[in-house]
Amino acid sequence: MTKINTETRAIVVGLRMANLSWKDIVSKTNVSQSSAQRIWNKWTKHLSVKDLPRSGRPKVTTFREDRRIKRVSETNRKLTAAEVTASINFQRNVSVSTVKRRLCSFGLNGR
Repeated sequence: MTKINTETRAIVVGLRMANLSWKDIVSKTNVSQSSAQRIWNKWTKHLSVKDLPRSGRPKVTTFREDRRIKRVSETNRKLTAAEVTASINFQRNVSVSTVKRRLCSFGLNGR
């Protein structure tokens, strides 16, 4: 799924305010009709085309760090989660329980 940038969203809203049909909007912006309608509905509800804040706490690890956790655990299956955490240089402080959760999500166990 590709993200539609804010400028394109604003163009969709502007074209719809100019009373253009969905077919014309789709042809001018190269956005699917369902996406254009979703953008318009968001505009009418929130008066904004920007991304809204998401609920929940964001992940501490990035996608690349998650893959590194998996790779380190798969290369040496006898490492514990604490040893996997110690062997990887993370950008931030990552707890052992976080590594355990990531391993569990991959169907692996740190032991």
